[in-house]
Order: sequence, then structure tokens, then C-alpha cells
Amino acid sequence: MHVQLLAHTPDPALAGEMYKSVYAVALTLFRHSAPACVYGLCTERKMTCRKAAKVRARYQALQESCLDKE
Repeated sequence: MHVQLLAHTPDPALAGEMYKSVYAVALTLFRHSAPACVYGLCTERKMTCRKAAKVRARYQALQESCLDKE
């Protein structure tokens, strides 16, 4: 799964469901499967989306929703 799937897919809802399904099943494997800006600075340089705060919030919400189900 591409780490920036949520930012670049035509259907963000579908991408979110895909992320939640793999994150919930294999937490250890997918613990850091998010864009670099979720865990630190953006590494995209000129190609940055300039929405790091929004991306962080979205991934945090997805990850928390997976952990709440356990």
C-alpha cells in the first residue's frame, strides 16, 4: 500500500477504509505506514501538499478508531 494513498486517491473514503482494515489486522507491520509528515517533517520538498496538520489529524483519527475497536 502506498503510504500517501489517502492524499492521492480519487476516493478518500475508500482509502481510509483500506487503511483501517490493514492497520487493525497487522498493527506492528503498518504502525508507521503513513506519510512522513505524520511523524515529523514533510519530505516532499517542492511537491508538498502543504496540509501536514490536516494529514496528521486524519491519520491520528484513523489509527485511534482502529485501536478503539480492540
